[in-house]
Amino acid sequence: MRVLVLGGTGKLGSRLPSALIAREHHVFAFVRTPSKLARGIQDKLAGIERGDAKKSSDIEAAIVRNQCDAVVNSAGYAAMAPWGKRDLPAIVDAVTCAAL
Repeated sequence: MRVLVLGGTGKLGSRLPSALIAREHHVFAFVRTPSKLARGIQDKLAGIERGDAKKSSDIEAAIVRNQCDAVVNSAGYAAMAPWGKRDLPAIVDAVTCAAL
């Protein structure tokens, strides 16, 4: 399966790619800052997409470009206060719009 992982540099998102790759999935990391990706994972990823998780157009473009079968959102969950309360709803809306 081709999986797009949003928030690939956060606490949860940085652990997901290794687990998915171990199960033979092709993983694409969707991040704001590619240089923040864990060093060991960069070479194992099928691809790295730079974008804004609050923009459905960025997410949709990454899904289409990489022909992803699934999207896992781990963006916006790191620390809920105060920025999570502002960003998380926008991220969830963007993911939903892009996936439809």
